[in-house]
Amino acid sequence: MAQDWAEERDRSPESAAAKLDSGDNDLSIGLVDLRQRLARRFFGTLWERPDWRKRWALRFRTASAVQEIADELALSVAADTDSIIDAHDLAATVLHAVLDEFAYGKELDSSIDGPATFYGITTPVTKMLDWLIRHHPRTAHHLIGEIIGVAERRLEIPRQVSADSIRTALDSALPRQARLDFLERALPAVSRGADDWRTGAFGCE
Repeated sequence: MAQDWAEERDRSPESAAAKLDSGDNDLSIGLVDLRQRLARRFFGTLWERPDWRKRWALRFRTASAVQEIADELALSVAADTDSIIDAHDLAATVLHAVLDEFAYGKELDSSIDGPATFYGITTPVTKMLDWLIRHHPRTAHHLIGEIIGVAERRLEIPRQVSADSIRTALDSALPRQARLDFLERALPAVSRGADDWRTGAFGCE
């Protein structure tokens, strides 16, 4: 019994995570790598630019100067989120997650009279789709077309059902009108033919 307990403890999430502990402020190896990359970027911005380095002198150290530096550092990260997570990799992951949601919904639908008008998408998957829409709208636009096309071919789900599923599930942090405007352009019109949707953008044909 003691051996089983020890083995179970050794295989716990905490034990597994400890194997990836960098020893630096309880950060994982991945977070240390991210911290180091950001530190190099920030150091280059703050020190290697003479026009900015002089701002560390007291007479230049004003609230507006510090705010400008903070804005520049924030921009350097926001403009390069791919260095943290690649948008296309995330899109491919969301594609398969949504297809799995649709497949499960279709399985449940087989026991219900009448065709479904939409399938539910769980909140975590929806949040990832929303993140892509807000941060990488072009990639998200391609992704939505990919979801609808693959769902039609593989799962025989009508395009409008997929479109209504996405529209119904998406509770975006975007302003309502911006979300509606984006979806109007990303989701298929009812009159579009099947050949209007091209897929394969994420290697998931």
